[in-house]
Amino acid sequence: MSIQLTYSGNLGWIRESTTIANGILSSEEFFNMIADTPGTYDDIKPADLSPADIAGFFRNSSLRLDVREYTDDDPDVGGEFRWKTPNSLWANIGNGRRGCTYAAVLIHECVHALSYHTPGADFTHPYSSGDENYDGSNSDTAPYTIQRQTRESFCREDFTLKEDLIEVKVDESE
Repeated sequence: MSIQLTYSGNLGWIRESTTIANGILSSEEFFNMIADTPGTYDDIKPADLSPADIAGFFRNSSLRLDVREYTDDDPDVGGEFRWKTPNSLWANIGNGRRGCTYAAVLIHECVHALSYHTPGADFTHPYSSGDENYDGSNSDTAPYTIQRQTRESFCREDFTLKEDLIEVKVDESE
C-alpha cells in the first residue's frame, strides 16, 4: 500500500509528474529514505515522532488523492493542500517546474495530506496566510526535508532552499 495520486486533467506535464510521484511514493527506497533521516523534523507533534514513524505512515497508507489544477498569481507557488478538500492536492499550472522536480512538490503536498489524515500526529509546518517560507524557517520540517531528499535521491538534483524553493501554500480556512 502507499499513497496513490490520480490526475484526470489534460496537461501532459502534470500527468507525467503525477506518474513519477506515484512511482516514488510506492518505492521501498522512498520509505527507507525517510526512515533513515537522522534526528527528528521541526514542528512535529508529538515531539518524539520519528522519521521512521512517518515512513511507516507512508508505507501503510491507503490514501487516494486527486491532483487538481489551479492558478496562483505567484509563479513561485508550486501547489496547495486545502483543508476544505483534504482528498485533493492542487497543482499551480502557472509555475515553471516539470517532471521529477514537480513530482517532489506533489510529494511535499502528500506530506501535508498524510499528516491531516493521521490522527494524533502533526508533521506539517507552521503557516500563516500563505506558506511564506523564503526565510528558510520551515526548511527542516517534514514537508520540505522530504521534498529536498526526493529531489536529491530520485531526481538527482540538489535542492537549495533559498535558490530553488517552490512556495507551497496550505489553506486552513474552514
